Amino acid sequence: VAYLVNNNFTDFYNQVIHIDADIDLSGKLWIPIGYRYNFRGSIYGHNHSVKGVTLNYFNGLTGFVGKMIDGKIKGLTLEVAIQTNLVQSGLLIAEASRCVFQNLNIIGSISYVNQDISTSTEWSTKIYAGGCVGYASDCTFTDVVSDFTQSLIFGKSSGRSIFSHITLYAGGIVGYGYSKNTYLRCESISNFNNTIYGYNADSYYSTHG
Repeated sequence: VAYLVNNNFTDFYNQVIHIDADIDLSGKLWIPIGYRYNFRGSIYGHNHSVKGVTLNYFNGLTGFVGKMIDGKIKGLTLEVAIQTNLVQSGLLIAEASRCVFQNLNIIGSISYVNQDISTSTEWSTKIYAGGCVGYASDCTFTDVVSDFTQSLIFGKSSGRSIFSHITLYAGGIVGYGYSKNTYLRCESISNFNNTIYGYNADSYYSTHG
């Protein structure tokens, strides 16, 4: 599915992908469905699980699905571990628009690591991280449970007189909600561990937690 969408053979518009058995992807590196082109299909899990999904510094929208429009995902348990230095991630989907999510159990972690910043001043970024969706607009979430751990490590710089501005949008269900999203019977168990290390002068080192 990822290969077909990412190489623009089809976006699965108005089609449903059925998961008929539990899937274990442990030991394999996952490539998100729709990180280059939009995924517009639906996934029905039939109460099965997909576990062991691992993304390590993937160069694109980071999640089980990259970008999804006008689709539905329901009846699925998903376990995901993400390590990234990019700005937009979600355990299920990095970015979703006009989608429906129903009867989902999502477990996992997103670790944002950037320890190689080489700018002289005013480094700035926005980070979106969600236990279900990183960036969502006009979506409906019903009976979605997320057990989500998010960590941010921002580290050293080779510049002088550094100062930075980090805007972090993080949430157990949605990191950043744009336009109208609807939530019904959703639950999140969230743990956030954010640590910032940085030089603020050429010979002075400070730590903020």
